[in-house]
Amino acid sequence: MAKPFSRRDSRGKLWVACSECERGGNADRDSDLCSAGWTIRNGGTHGCFSGVLLRRLRTCRVCGCTEADCSQCIARTGEACHWVEPDLCSACVGAKP
Repeated sequence: MAKPFSRRDSRGKLWVACSECERGGNADRDSDLCSAGWTIRNGGTHGCFSGVLLRRLRTCRVCGCTEADCSQCIARTGEACHWVEPDLCSACVGAKP
Protein backbone atom coordinates (compact mmCIF):
# COMPACT_ATOMS: atom_id res chain seq x y z
CA MET A 1 0.00 0.00 0.00
CA ALA A 2 1.32 3.43 -0.91
CA LYS A 3 2.17 5.88 1.83
CA PRO A 4 -0.58 8.53 2.07
CA PHE A 5 0.27 12.12 1.15
CA SER A 6 -2.30 13.66 3.51
CA ARG A 7 -1.07 14.46 6.99
CA ARG A 8 -1.68 16.49 10.13
CA ASP A 9 0.28 19.69 10.51
CA SER A 10 2.08 20.81 13.67
CA ARG A 11 -1.20 22.20 15.05
CA GLY A 12 -3.07 18.94 14.41
CA LYS A 13 -5.11 20.22 11.44
CA LEU A 14 -5.61 17.72 8.62
CA TRP A 15 -4.01 18.74 5.31
CA VAL A 16 -5.58 16.67 2.49
CA ALA A 17 -3.72 16.07 -0.76
CA CYS A 18 -5.82 16.64 -3.91
CA SER A 19 -5.13 13.05 -5.00
CA GLU A 20 -6.68 11.73 -1.75
CA CYS A 21 -9.62 14.12 -1.51
CA GLU A 22 -13.28 13.10 -1.72
CA ARG A 23 -14.52 16.50 -2.87
CA GLY A 24 -13.78 15.75 -6.52
CA GLY A 25 -14.50 17.97 -9.50
CA ASN A 26 -17.45 20.22 -10.22
CA ALA A 27 -18.35 19.10 -13.75
CA ASP A 28 -21.39 21.36 -13.78
CA ARG A 29 -19.23 24.47 -13.22
CA ASP A 30 -15.58 23.76 -13.92
CA SER A 31 -13.98 20.32 -14.15
CA ASP A 32 -10.63 21.73 -12.96
CA LEU A 33 -12.02 22.92 -9.62
CA CYS A 34 -12.92 20.87 -6.58
CA SER A 35 -16.07 21.60 -4.57
CA ALA A 36 -13.95 23.78 -2.25
CA GLY A 37 -13.19 26.01 -5.25
CA TRP A 38 -9.50 25.11 -5.50
CA THR A 39 -7.72 23.98 -8.67
CA ILE A 40 -7.36 20.18 -8.60
CA ARG A 41 -3.77 19.00 -8.88
CA ASN A 42 -2.50 15.44 -9.01
CA GLY A 43 0.25 14.12 -6.81
CA GLY A 44 1.02 14.62 -3.17
CA THR A 45 2.38 18.16 -3.22
CA HIS A 46 -0.94 19.99 -3.67
CA GLY A 47 -3.90 20.09 -1.32
CA CYS A 48 -5.71 22.14 1.28
CA PHE A 49 -7.07 22.13 4.83
CA SER A 50 -10.72 22.10 3.69
CA GLY A 51 -10.50 18.78 1.84
CA VAL A 52 -12.28 15.58 2.86
CA LEU A 53 -10.04 12.52 3.05
CA LEU A 54 -11.18 9.61 0.85
CA ARG A 55 -12.60 6.72 2.82
CA ARG A 56 -10.59 3.58 2.14
CA LEU A 57 -12.69 0.65 0.96
CA ARG A 58 -12.35 -2.42 3.17
CA THR A 59 -11.10 -5.45 1.27
CA CYS A 60 -10.90 -9.05 2.52
CA ARG A 61 -7.31 -10.34 2.52
CA VAL A 62 -8.46 -13.86 1.54
CA CYS A 63 -11.20 -13.56 -1.10
CA GLY A 64 -10.93 -9.89 -2.09
CA CYS A 65 -14.57 -8.99 -1.42
CA THR A 66 -15.21 -5.39 -0.42
CA GLU A 67 -17.74 -3.36 1.55
CA ALA A 68 -19.34 -2.54 -1.77
CA ASP A 69 -19.43 -6.05 -3.28
CA CYS A 70 -19.64 -9.40 -1.50
CA SER A 71 -21.38 -11.20 -4.38
CA GLN A 72 -18.70 -13.91 -4.50
CA CYS A 73 -19.28 -14.69 -0.81
CA ILE A 74 -23.03 -14.89 -1.39
CA ALA A 75 -22.43 -17.27 -4.32
CA ARG A 76 -20.12 -19.41 -2.18
CA THR A 77 -22.00 -19.44 1.16
CA GLY A 78 -25.54 -18.41 0.27
CA GLU A 79 -25.48 -15.32 2.50
CA ALA A 80 -23.81 -11.95 2.74
CA CYS A 81 -20.63 -11.76 4.76
CA HIS A 82 -19.73 -9.32 7.53
CA TRP A 83 -16.42 -8.07 8.91
CA VAL A 84 -14.80 -10.09 11.71
CA GLU A 85 -11.44 -8.29 11.44
CA PRO A 86 -10.51 -5.08 9.63
CA ASP A 87 -9.36 -7.11 6.61
CA LEU A 88 -11.20 -10.45 7.01
CA CYS A 89 -14.82 -11.25 6.16
CA SER A 90 -16.93 -13.85 7.94
CA ALA A 91 -17.00 -16.12 4.89
CA CYS A 92 -13.23 -16.54 5.05
CA VAL A 93 -12.75 -17.26 8.75
CA GLY A 94 -10.42 -20.26 8.96
CA ALA A 95 -9.31 -19.99 5.35
CA LYS A 96 -5.65 -19.39 4.55
CA PRO A 97 -4.70 -16.31 2.51
